Amino acid sequence: MAILLAMYAAKKSKKQLRKLKRQLAFAYMKEAVRTKVNKFKSLFSKKPAPTSEKTLLYIILGILVLILIFIEPVVAIAVLLVGILIILLVYHGDLSKEL
Repeated sequence: MAILLAMYAAKKSKKQLRKLKRQLAFAYMKEAVRTKVNKFKSLFSKKPAPTSEKTLLYIILGILVLILIFIEPVVAIAVLLVGILIILLVYHGDLSKEL
């Protein structure tokens, strides 16, 4: 790629090369400003972040265990253990990729 660019630049005059450099610098600055503005806009975006099904599973399991702790603590411990086992068996491949 560098060789092609050098060959292309060799055919251009100094004036044309300066013009290309200015255009490149302007395009770079324009893109840099655009990315900064997009980052700033995304801070105030009203769209909520998508929730994964794994997160929803954790929330449901936690609420179920909390409710069962007050009703029947032994059943709550059993549900918690079964829930953790199910999560580990279903998502065992995903968990190793995250680490």
